[in-house]
Amino acid sequence: MILLAFAAFLVGVVLERFFRALVLVPACMVVLMVVVVRVAYVGHGLLHAILEFAVLITSLQIGYASTLVLAAVPRILQRVSSGPMHAPPAAPSPKTVTRHWS
Repeated sequence: MILLAFAAFLVGVVLERFFRALVLVPACMVVLMVVVVRVAYVGHGLLHAILEFAVLITSLQIGYASTLVLAAVPRILQRVSSGPMHAPPAAPSPKTVTRHWS
């Protein structure tokens, strides 16, 4: 089961590199067919099939999402390093008049 989950994770990584997110729908259907055929061949029960399907689909989607997150990290770090947190504070404009009402 761990080997299948790792394989699903790697398939998710590969799918993200070459396809858009809509490819996850047919990939989930393929995983469902593989689980059904495997459970029918081995003879496990329905609960085992549902658990295996949930683990494999989760691994597939985590693999897909992890590649998206890892691809976005350099852009996020670049924004943080050049963003407003590191800019000098703006001085008040000399035209601004502050009035205090009592």
